[in-house]
Amino acid sequence: MRVCLIPATLAKSSFLVALVACAGHAQTIPPRIIPASAALPPRVETILEAAPLPVPQPPVPLNVRDSAGVRSFLTRLCERATVNDSAWLAAHAQLPLLGSTWVNDNGGDVLVGAPLIEKGADFGLRSFCKEPQPSADDIRVNAEGAAVIAVLEVDGHPTRLVFDASGEGRLLELSVVVPDAPPITTPKTLRSHELRGAVLRETEHFGALVEILVLNDLKQHPACVRSYVAREMKAGHVASAALHVVAKKRDGEAATLRVFPSTVVRASLLRCLEPQLSNALAMGLRGTPFEVEYLLHVLMPVGKDEVSPSDPVIMMGPR
Repeated sequence: MRVCLIPATLAKSSFLVALVACAGHAQTIPPRIIPASAALPPRVETILEAAPLPVPQPPVPLNVRDSAGVRSFLTRLCERATVNDSAWLAAHAQLPLLGSTWVNDNGGDVLVGAPLIEKGADFGLRSFCKEPQPSADDIRVNAEGAAVIAVLEVDGHPTRLVFDASGEGRLLELSVVVPDAPPITTPKTLRSHELRGAVLRETEHFGALVEILVLNDLKQHPACVRSYVAREMKAGHVASAALHVVAKKRDGEAATLRVFPSTVVRASLLRCLEPQLSNALAMGLRGTPFEVEYLLHVLMPVGKDEVSPSDPVIMMGPR
């Protein structure tokens, strides 16, 4: 590379002359070689750390011992049913769910049926999950011991919810509350009827004992069954009944018995049978704790001449 060296002290006009004169007398200066390692300043890397992801907060624990807690439980229950959270639902509800639902008024002698909640997702199909939840002021709660009973309106009818209040609570029962049926005079002569049953589930082999106690007590005190048959005769049609009987005894407590509909049945039969059979069970079975589920049939045979070909037939399989 050739360069022309010009003194820095030259004036501007002299600089131009010197530049021209220098054209033929340039000196050769070897180029300066800069190592590659020094060609660029050192690279500075900036490491940006990602912001930590927010930790999801656990849901607020449930407590069904007051009306606000029951409302929160039902809201969470419906949310979990909507997404079919089977694990949560199984932990917070007894399935199949026991209880009864309103079918129709039937002239004051109300007909009821089973809730038909066999699995957790079935809750999402019920009206209390499709409609706005009642306010806490509209829920009455009775919390005594391990059991909590809440009463609120479902489908316009007062409904009784029973919870096991241990932990966050577990829904055990959903039953419509019905008024007493009008009284009826039972005639001396009734159409043919019979009682049959089958053990559905048992612990400690108590199923046979409960069956014997129930059938013997109903034979000795048949007023409830006879009244049911009389009501069916008065209505002009005949319908047999299937009842889901749940008998249990806890350690240190008296035995109890509940009666629920398995098929559509008159609520008056349930209200009559439950205190009668519960008292008989408490008197007859003491000591060892047990649980028994029993299907009780009140059967009334129907002749072919009693059924018109045009009559609708409704069949509902027993639970």
